[in-house]
Amino acid sequence: MKTYIPILYSLFATMLLVPMCIMAQGIINTSGTQLVVDGAACIVINDGGFTNNGTFSKSTGSVVFSGSTATANSFIAGTTTTDFYNLTLNKSANGLQLNRNIGVSNLVTFTSGDSIFLNTYNVDLGSNGSLSGETSSKRFTGQTGGYIMITQSLNAPSAVNPGNLGMEITSAANLGSTVIKRAHTVYRDRSVTRNFDITPTNNAALNATLVFNYFHSELRTTIESTLSTYSSSNGGTNWFYISGGPDLNTISNYITSTNVNSLHLLSLFSLADLPVHLLYLKGKAINRSALLEWATSGEIDNDYFDVERSANGITFLKIGTVKGSGNTSIQKTYQYTDEHPLTGTNYYRIKQVDTNLDFMYSGIVSVQITEPAIGISLSPNPATNLLFVKINGLEADEIDLKLMDQHGKIYKFISLKCKKGENNFTINIEDLPKGLYYINLSGKNNQSVKFLKM
Repeated sequence: MKTYIPILYSLFATMLLVPMCIMAQGIINTSGTQLVVDGAACIVINDGGFTNNGTFSKSTGSVVFSGSTATANSFIAGTTTTDFYNLTLNKSANGLQLNRNIGVSNLVTFTSGDSIFLNTYNVDLGSNGSLSGETSSKRFTGQTGGYIMITQSLNAPSAVNPGNLGMEITSAANLGSTVIKRAHTVYRDRSVTRNFDITPTNNAALNATLVFNYFHSELRTTIESTLSTYSSSNGGTNWFYISGGPDLNTISNYITSTNVNSLHLLSLFSLADLPVHLLYLKGKAINRSALLEWATSGEIDNDYFDVERSANGITFLKIGTVKGSGNTSIQKTYQYTDEHPLTGTNYYRIKQVDTNLDFMYSGIVSVQITEPAIGISLSPNPATNLLFVKINGLEADEIDLKLMDQHGKIYKFISLKCKKGENNFTINIEDLPKGLYYINLSGKNNQSVKFLKM
């Protein structure tokens, strides 16, 4: 049974819709009133909007938007967030616009029409809501802002696509309660109009595989065949290369990223066809040096690469620069040797900089440098005025001690006569500028140790 109501105003304290189909050209639920859906009742809003200023009780009912009126005339508005059970777009033309945050606990269904435009507002799917029927021509969109979110517990997920938002997650770890937000803002000139923000409770050794799905209508001017996945740790300011090349499937429209160990530090994911396409970054230890190698499959206006190092994988400092190839369509390979790595784990990344100063980051690799049998220790560290140097285990030898900064500039050069066993020396560093320095020993037992001048 369908009942047609030209415009429905909730003027009574409570209006009950029993299981039937109510058709209206617009609904305004006024302040202080209740619009109650009894069970699986259906409200069809034809060429109109739904303004909720009172209380809307959804039960297991559906609200369907139909007709062909302009998108701005099909809307959801009101003074408060409206929670729906089922929400359906079933227009013969044009779409639906949000003028208020909404919640949908079961299904958002795209049957026909254009799209649902977020218009800076958000859709909360709770823990069980889902999208159904999205295609390249009818979907959620909104380059001006807003997002669709779902919160689910993901314990050892296997190809789980929460809310059918388009991000499949696989991990042997328990991520716990995980919030996933899908937005359609553009962060870079050459990025698609889709991105995901993923925040799990647990980030320990996830080794996750992420499958990022997209629609052709979200590509904008990007070149699909050169898309890669990039991630940001600071809201879209800096971007890191995650995966590309053979991980991209342009037939089924998805790209796969493997070995993603953290979703908290790199929570924002998007796709782009940036001018310089990094293929890989590798690192290995050679004696007490770290050799880095990376390659590009093509470059446009590539000026240079900064090589950056970190002791903790979070805070990086520049240690060198390698000139780029400018413009090339062939694969290029680059190398850089860190002659003075830290003892223990060294983390490296590459910052690629264009001629217009736009930049992006590679992924991170680690190189392990083991402590040699001969030991050198410094105290105090950090130091202010005097630095005490203890050298253990040397055979009697004459060695050169160099005090240099992280860029290789030598501040002090001292020739020492060492006896077998323990040797102690004092160096005055009062005149050094504040910063990170290295003590380098030459001779039979070449090694380097860092210290911080305060």
